[in-house]
Amino acid sequence: MDLLNNPTAPPPTFTDASFGAPFNYKRAIVVLEAVRDMSDWNNRRANLPKGTGLGVAFQFAHSGYVAYVAEVTVTQEKKLKVTKVWSAIDIGRQIVNPLHATNLVQGGFIEAMSHMMAWEITIDKGRVVQNNFNQYQPTRMKNAPPSIEVKFLQTNFSPTGLGEPSLPPAIPAISNAIYAATGIRIRSLPLGSQGYTWV
Repeated sequence: MDLLNNPTAPPPTFTDASFGAPFNYKRAIVVLEAVRDMSDWNNRRANLPKGTGLGVAFQFAHSGYVAYVAEVTVTQEKKLKVTKVWSAIDIGRQIVNPLHATNLVQGGFIEAMSHMMAWEITIDKGRVVQNNFNQYQPTRMKNAPPSIEVKFLQTNFSPTGLGEPSLPPAIPAISNAIYAATGIRIRSLPLGSQGYTWV
């Protein structure tokens, strides 16, 4: 994203070999275009109030293709609210239980919010300090996005994994939205150690 935001940098070039087999860049483009359309990216981005930004991220893992757009509001006091999320996913032609698959994606996004804000393991004198959830706070229901819209793209490719691919791209999607809202790049986690909190 830094390259894309630098007008003087030469455009990045990628080949199939950049990503390793069995990456299919055409499938990646399709999920990114789908999530762009779901979120109405161009119109929404042009009309966001000050302190609100859109961020996009993509993940290829376990042969699954996942793209997120997150809308995030950031106050001057570093209070964050993920107000809306869109996700487009290509995991092949067969989804056995669409409702559970949707729940898995939504849960993956919310778990990623926990990693992003608070989940940190620290060591003191050779021992882990955190020994229960009061020291390892998960994201609460009140902090979860009001809407996480999930769209599975119907393709003719073989079924792939969904559990792992749905979590990681949530963090850069939120980070990129924070950057769009504030101009501040997130370079380390958890955000709580930098004074951020969820609203």
